[in-house]
Amino acid sequence: MRNVGGAVDNYPIESLAQAAVDSDENERKSWSTQDTYDGCLTKWILPRWRSYRLSKVKAVAVELWLKILNFSDGVSLARGSKAKIKITLSGR
Repeated sequence: MRNVGGAVDNYPIESLAQAAVDSDENERKSWSTQDTYDGCLTKWILPRWRSYRLSKVKAVAVELWLKILNFSDGVSLARGSKAKIKITLSGR
């Protein structure tokens, strides 16, 4: 079973770019969305979840983590930012 880091390493941002070109118009991700996904993965998701097995990443644990997620200066992230992180982690 793979861990989160391995799954991300095998699905680089270039794959998202190609998926945007190949996919149906209604499913296509814009370049800004792809950039947001990459930023969420790099800044927030991978530092916390990289070594976890995919099967061990549970919704309850993610929700608790999102509640306490802060910038390095202690300021909490906006709800919209947390929602983007959650969507990125869910793989939607």
